[in-house]
Amino acid sequence: SSSPQVPSNSPIMIGPQVTLAPSIVGFATYSDQIGQPNGNRGINDVVVGHDRSGYMIGQTTTPISPYFTTMTGDEAAIVVKTDSSDNIQWLLPITTTNGSIRGISVTLDSFLEPFVLLEYEFGTTKTAFIGKFDTNGGSSIINPLGFPGFIIQPGKIVVDPRTDTVFAITVTTAKIGSASDFGKPDVAVFIYNRTLGYRNAIQFEAGGGVVVTGGDVDEDRSKLIICGNIYQDTFYNHSRIGAKDNFVMILDIFNDDNIALNSTFRFGDVGAEFETMDCTVDFTNGNIYVAGQTNASVHGQP
Repeated sequence: SSSPQVPSNSPIMIGPQVTLAPSIVGFATYSDQIGQPNGNRGINDVVVGHDRSGYMIGQTTTPISPYFTTMTGDEAAIVVKTDSSDNIQWLLPITTTNGSIRGISVTLDSFLEPFVLLEYEFGTTKTAFIGKFDTNGGSSIINPLGFPGFIIQPGKIVVDPRTDTVFAITVTTAKIGSASDFGKPDVAVFIYNRTLGYRNAIQFEAGGGVVVTGGDVDEDRSKLIICGNIYQDTFYNHSRIGAKDNFVMILDIFNDDNIALNSTFRFGDVGAEFETMDCTVDFTNGNIYVAGQTNASVHGQP
């Protein structure tokens, strides 16, 4: 596979590609079959292409014996590809010499090449990296996301299949453009082309206490959907309902470089917590589906 294009001052390193036999990892269960049973943190995201190939991303705290070990005993990210018969094709470790790196989200472009969103943590500092690989696991690009010195919490990476525009959806304390809510966690979307050429970044002032957990592109209606959790009293004029509520943001995609807020929606239950895990769009009718968990009663059911 090709050599990774990683900035010289980057703490991120791409390990050698590993081809695993089905007898090592199994055919159906992945997260508890990759690496050793103690300390493995499992898989965070999965995507499947129209050719039925699949990609999984996550992290591990233990060696994937005998192929590689984590550099410091902290977490190392892993990207795994399966074929249409659910056989493991390759595994790619992403390690660091200091701190931890976690695999957060993965998506595919129209060429079925994977894009990944990574979280790097060292001490009290968190930031994000965006990466692109070819279908054979060759590393094309790994770039830092956002601005050094500010918390960049990665949430979801999605691609508009019409244009292969890449949207990295995050939460950041940095000030982007004309945003005035400096120092508080806000929703931010970083926009790239398919070669990870930077196009734009747009910030939506959430007022703090926001976590992004999912997103999707409604290509037929030129919409970018973002979902997550909120804790503050108000969110775009929506008042607090429960201790932890869910939110959905709908953004208009005008071209490859610009998006704008269309509408927001907040939902929850009084005195209860709702936790969103992910969301998706039905392309046939534009309906949005949100999945998560709650300790509330829903329609009379505990």
